[in-house]
Amino acid sequence: MTAIVANNFNYGMTGGQFSPVTPEKSVTSTSRAGTVLPPMDICSLAEVAGASYVARSTVYHVTELQRTLKEAIRKKGFSLVEVLTNCPTYYGRYNRIGDGPGMMEWLKQHTVPLSKYRTLPPAEQEKVYWRGCLVDRERPDFITRYRELAVGGDES
Repeated sequence: MTAIVANNFNYGMTGGQFSPVTPEKSVTSTSRAGTVLPPMDICSLAEVAGASYVARSTVYHVTELQRTLKEAIRKKGFSLVEVLTNCPTYYGRYNRIGDGPGMMEWLKQHTVPLSKYRTLPPAEQEKVYWRGCLVDRERPDFITRYRELAVGGDES
């Protein structure tokens, strides 16, 4: 199973309210002075939950996103791909990022490959998002494990 999570940094379809993934200090319709909590990292959550494949890309990086989605879908077990996407109506406007093209440019400028991200000092990491594959491991999927347990278990 592959989960594709579109992250536009807020609840954009219902009025631009802050969400668990809204960056700290970001302005939304329900946090006009800025959010106070750090955002939840969807990819880290999937990693510690045991996903076989975890990656992040953006709608700007189309070729990379296509490759990432293919890898995730082909992977046995649970895969998650977080796709950073724009929300020009609310998030872009409230945070002075811009309209659709402006947000696409923002995604380009505020994301870096994971390998580069890991070399940045913490203060610089806070200014950008990483892109790439965080987890790629072999794990049996649910059906495989279930069959192993059912066949190997006591049938009485």
